[in-house]
Amino acid sequence: VTLVMSRDGERSFVSSARFDAFEAFPPLPATRWIHVPGLAEAHALREPLARSRATGAKVSVSASWVPDALDALASLEDTPWDMLVLNAKEAARAAGDAERALTALRGAAVDIVVTDGPKGAFGIVDGTLIESRGEPLEVSDATGAGDAFAAGLLTARVRGAAPRDSIAFARRVAERKLAHRGGVAFDPDVYANLEVKT
Repeated sequence: VTLVMSRDGERSFVSSARFDAFEAFPPLPATRWIHVPGLAEAHALREPLARSRATGAKVSVSASWVPDALDALASLEDTPWDMLVLNAKEAARAAGDAERALTALRGAAVDIVVTDGPKGAFGIVDGTLIESRGEPLEVSDATGAGDAFAAGLLTARVRGAAPRDSIAFARRVAERKLAHRGGVAFDPDVYANLEVKT
């Protein structure tokens, strides 16, 4: 993967993938949750992911900007994933409008969450419409913020947090990343307000 930064801070990725390499993968081990970092990967792993779901694993997918795959999302009817995380641009591409994605993409995933930059995030999780408004902050580096959001969301869900607490926690994790250039080490303060079921 090559990262290219332009003067306005927007970034582009140029990558090459060999999805036929997935055919050599051993069976996925039993687990509670599997996260797939892109629609192309989720499509290539469709059968092993379905087998894992059949044994009780939950599957989440981060969309990533793949126009053809985004265009096909609304036509899915078999709900192959438990959670789909998209940014507002991806959601608008897939459904014509970011907010409409919550209903238009119900055939793709049980839960759908849309991140919307400084506005925060919204979605449907466990059948509940949720929203978490963004906090004002000075952005230092947006690279990895979507991944940080997805990681925070999944961490909260695996730990048993309620839908509203989960999306708020994910937003805080992403905001922590946005405020720092480069990677961010573990920060116990981020976990201070995450309430989990015992």
